[in-house]
Amino acid sequence: MDDQLAELAVSFRGDGEARRAMAAAMTAFRRAYRAASRRFREGVRNLVFPAGTWLYRVRYQACCETAAPP
Repeated sequence: MDDQLAELAVSFRGDGEARRAMAAAMTAFRRAYRAASRRFREGVRNLVFPAGTWLYRVRYQACCETAAPP
């Protein structure tokens, strides 16, 4: 059971520089999402959520950044 929980906690895998880059990208996304979410709940509607946001885009038709193509 503990192995299953540990597996769920991992958002990404990789070695060295790739792992650090992904960790930095995830941290940046989470901070931007948290800030936008807080402001949205305060009533601010003219804001842009980070690319990758689903809930606010679908449920509330909030504006989101467009993702760069891979």
